[in-house]
Amino acid sequence: MEQAPTAVSQISDAFQTLKEPRVVLVALGGSVGTEVLYAAGFAMCVAAVGGSVTLGQAIFINVTVSAVLIYRLVSYYLPPLWGYASLRWLTKHDYV
Repeated sequence: MEQAPTAVSQISDAFQTLKEPRVVLVALGGSVGTEVLYAAGFAMCVAAVGGSVTLGQAIFINVTVSAVLIYRLVSYYLPPLWGYASLRWLTKHDYV
């Protein structure tokens, strides 16, 4: 339980830094720059096998494929883990 105050203070410190516009702009700029670079890399891979996509299409594909992977993780892969943990708990307490 000693870690809880540390975690809360770290979260508080993180929100304090978000009050500085320069920090927020650097974080957002870095995030956008990263997405553009990944999309450019994807576009180069497509070009390497003879296809072609615009940078805008590559960014769209890169962002939406990421969203789909997160959706799959949350909706398909995590529920069995929670189900397994629940089944173990129910079995341990003689509910099943």
